[in-house]
Parts: sequence; C-alpha cells; structure tokens
Amino acid sequence: MSAQRLVSLLGVAATAAGEPGKYGCGIALAGDWPWTAEQFNVDYKFDLKALVQSATAALPSGSQQLWRYDWRAEEHPFNMNGPWTYMSMDWCPQGGKGEHPNPDGPSPGLMGWNEPNAAQQCNTAPYDVNEFVALAKEFKKRGKFVVSPAPTHDQAAWLDTFLGTMHDREDPDEHFTDVDYLAYHHYVECNSGQVEGYGNTSAEDIYNQMQDILRSFTDVMYKYNGKGFDIKGLWLTEVSCGWQDGKWTGNCGDRCVRDTMDQLQKLIREHKELVTWSWFAYNNFGNLWEDDAANQYPLTEIGRWYFGNCSKPSEQERLII
Repeated sequence: MSAQRLVSLLGVAATAAGEPGKYGCGIALAGDWPWTAEQFNVDYKFDLKALVQSATAALPSGSQQLWRYDWRAEEHPFNMNGPWTYMSMDWCPQGGKGEHPNPDGPSPGLMGWNEPNAAQQCNTAPYDVNEFVALAKEFKKRGKFVVSPAPTHDQAAWLDTFLGTMHDREDPDEHFTDVDYLAYHHYVECNSGQVEGYGNTSAEDIYNQMQDILRSFTDVMYKYNGKGFDIKGLWLTEVSCGWQDGKWTGNCGDRCVRDTMDQLQKLIREHKELVTWSWFAYNNFGNLWEDDAANQYPLTEIGRWYFGNCSKPSEQERLII
C-alpha cells in the first residue's frame, strides 16, 4: 500500500486521544538536531516549537497531541510549555548527569533507563534494581504510570532478567511488579547487497526483523503478566537503521529510510501490543523536518508520512486496511 493511500485511510478513521501511556507517535529530540547523536546536548539552535507546530498541522483528525522526550529528567530547554506531552526519563546509576525526575513534576509518567545493556549508555546490570524501584514507587503513589528501562541491540533477555529480579526479590526496596509498559529500541539491519555475505535487505526483511524483535518483548510482557504484573503494552522509543553490510552506520540511505518507515507503519497496524513509538533520526537518518527556519521547518516527505499516521487504528480499521 502506498504512503499516500495509508495516510488517507488513517486520516479519515483517526481515533480519539487514548489513555495516558498510549500516546501513538512521538519525537525523540534533543539540542543537536538535525544531526542527532550527542548525549545531553542542549544547543537548541532551532525553534523547537516551530518544529512541533508543523508536525501538529499534519496530524489526522482526532489525534491526541504529540509526545516528546529528550533523555533528561527535566525538559530542555526549560519551561517550554509546548503543545506536546513531555516525558521525563531517569538515567541509571552509571554515568548521566546525576539528575532524576521529580515525581511531582509535570510528566505524566516515568521513562526508565536508556539502553542499560549498552556500554556507552546506561550500562547497568539487570540485577541492580534499587534506584529504579524507589523512583517508580514514588511515581505510582501519585497515580502516574511507569515505563521500564529500554534495552537496545534486541536484548529482551536483559528486560526478562530485570523484571524477574524485581519479582523475585523480597526486600521492599527491590520488589516491584507495578510496571505499566515495557520499552525497547530497535535498529534495523539494511544491507546494500554489494558486499559478499550480506544480501540485499528487502522491505519484507525489515518487517520480519521488526516483528521478531517485537515478539521477543511481547513474550516477556505476557510471561510476567502471568506472574502478577499488569503490563499494558510496548513502547518502541527509538527506531532507526543501525547496521549495513556488517558495520554500524546509523544511517543506511534513502531506500532504507523509506522501507523502515513503511514497515514501521505496518508493525503499528498489525500488533495491538505496540501502543507508543518514536522515530529517531539518528545521524540524520530519515529526518522528519527540513532544516529551514525561514519557512518554519516544513516536514519532509518522511515527516508527512510519519505524522500523518500518528493514530493507532482500531481493530475494525485494521481489518479494513
């Protein structure tokens, strides 16, 4: 199905705003846009509100406002009060800026650690749960939702061990089964077909990668729901291209951009468990806006495609499509 046809269908059949925690599409965006990759960058040499306004104008009728995160405990730039839902993220005990989200702050929920299984990110063992449990309990006391840490490199096993640790520990400082959503990151492999041993990656191959990884996390969700948790869905908080011809690139070219966006939309339509997602233009992969301040940052074709499909289709709409 063409991007234009899909936008048309979902634009007509957009659903009303969902409950907190089920936000549809979001924006992973910090101060280094349009070349996103640097941790904790606060340059912001662009008009963030103008970017969001151009995106909001493309939303289907009936969509809830966009959500945004910047990998920080408190929104940067400060006091933006923009037309979006800001989500605070806690950095794990390793590295970071020594800051933690305020449960009494404006964020409707807590996002757990960023890539705890990656050496250059949070880099924390799944048995080290005390900090997360303490903060998560404070958010829950205030009626807010809790999103798990977000492992990368397809490591549902890390999250399985993390949830298992919190389930099995009897110490109140470590026991916690009230996680609302599981988060993960996925960087697809998109090979050119020009290097021996790495055949050309088709759009179908990308979808199969996405579906296999999503299923590995839904398996974890259903496993722990069977042990007394009440996990309500998945958050895919970074999705981009990572690997090409056996090497980490972070940008795999225009064809991969289009195929990845197309297959992400298919994944959203076909899997009810995926309730919140965020395209990540890592290393300028598939930027959603033109870097054009004079014209108020118009959306790229990929941006119009992404924001034009922000609403999760209902079961009936999924059948029609």
